[in-house]
Amino acid sequence: MTRLELIEMYLNCLRDREDLLPDSIYSGSKEGCAGDARQNLNHAWFMLLQIKRWLISGKSDSGKLDRWLAFVQGVLWVNKLYSVDQLRDHIRETK
Repeated sequence: MTRLELIEMYLNCLRDREDLLPDSIYSGSKEGCAGDARQNLNHAWFMLLQIKRWLISGKSDSGKLDRWLAFVQGVLWVNKLYSVDQLRDHIRETK
């Protein structure tokens, strides 16, 4: 699987959990504190869309992309959408 396919898989996972996504594109806390599950998943959604733009445009800093992807995976794990083993396998399978 390519990185872009991985990003699409995570976006589809969040689309399937529409009940957890807030109405607005980004409604995170301005204070920088962790929000509820809806806010955290919404922020992950925003980050996935940005990663997708970077991959499509070819203007990606792989270090930043990897950090953002790791953050998103952490959010997915904390919200019990994937296990640690599944997330690790996703990265191992990514080209």
